[in-house]
Amino acid sequence: MFSLRPVASVAALVRPRRLVLPMLQLPAARSFCAPAVVEKKAEAPKAAPKKSSGGFGSRVKSFAVGFALASAASGYALFFKVQLASEELAAMVREAAARQAQIERRLAALEGKK
Repeated sequence: MFSLRPVASVAALVRPRRLVLPMLQLPAARSFCAPAVVEKKAEAPKAAPKKSSGGFGSRVKSFAVGFALASAASGYALFFKVQLASEELAAMVREAAARQAQIERRLAALEGKK
């Protein structure tokens, strides 16, 4: 029934008590997916260190190109806005001139009746 085996220590028989509830403990192993496969890569011979491609001159050149493109786009937009505003102004001036001519004709007609 019972076997009497020698025990190294009493602590091996008793589970250590944890303060965390068993529901909140994280599993010790990943049981929801296949085990991770570790591949060893063959070491490639080290190449000579490359020169940094992001030097100060390259950054200044990139900034200048970006600034020029942004300036061209905003200049294009402003040109069409100014052109539209000048067309609206010309239409207003024509309308005001037509009203002025109508008023002068009425005035001439009233003076002619006297």
